[in-house]
Amino acid sequence: MKKIIFILLATMCHYTFANAQRLSKSDVPTEFVGSANDVAKLSNFAAKSLDGDILYREAEVNIDADKPAALVIFLHEAAGRGNDNTKQMQQEGIYSILNFMKNNGINGYFAVPQCPENQYWAVSTDAEPYAEKVMNLIYYYKSEKGVDPSRIYLFGVSMGSTGVWELLNSHPQTFAAALAASGISRGTNALSIANTPIYSTVGEKEGTEKYQIFHAAIHQAQLNGGDAKLDKLKGLNHQDACVKAFTNERLKWVFGHVR
Repeated sequence: MKKIIFILLATMCHYTFANAQRLSKSDVPTEFVGSANDVAKLSNFAAKSLDGDILYREAEVNIDADKPAALVIFLHEAAGRGNDNTKQMQQEGIYSILNFMKNNGINGYFAVPQCPENQYWAVSTDAEPYAEKVMNLIYYYKSEKGVDPSRIYLFGVSMGSTGVWELLNSHPQTFAAALAASGISRGTNALSIANTPIYSTVGEKEGTEKYQIFHAAIHQAQLNGGDAKLDKLKGLNHQDACVKAFTNERLKWVFGHVR
């Protein structure tokens, strides 16, 4: 029995090491902190940049040359900001979405842009929020990759969710559906938001005031004919709510929409 257990452990170690090696050292900055399993997950996403400007990671999921691909955009939390094109990938929700796409045969490009240090998705020291850079990425995928314009999906967590609200407000005809987890909407127009199906979540322990802001935004969208949903995640604080938001049920709801 001891010999069998040793063989199983050795096999598992070899498998983990092999997965970690799929990502070359040049693709993993020295700042990246994670287990071999984290490195293996990251290896699903190639490091990219658009015109040397916006940094992002890209996964090609179930790509079929005979079928136009969807486009999925994920906006990360504040801790993911930087210029290493890696820190934004430490949010577990990214891999929940990736696995859902793989398991449900959803063909598409999955892009995770990185917001620079000292910038924000929805507010900026420059002329416009950094979320507007994401539109350049979307234009690229539409013109160069031929993605299906009726299947562009937007996800965000914490600070990234503020970027989701910003883009739904400023580009109301772009996205098929969106999910905003634990990020407050500011200065949005209910008529604009109502144009896009939006699923929002907030942890119960994030506070009554924050929940009321979410509820007001969703309620106003509903009053204006929008397909809008809000879940209060029972017993969860901000950090846990950011992870638990991306369930199969909510992802099925998002991907079930076509513009």
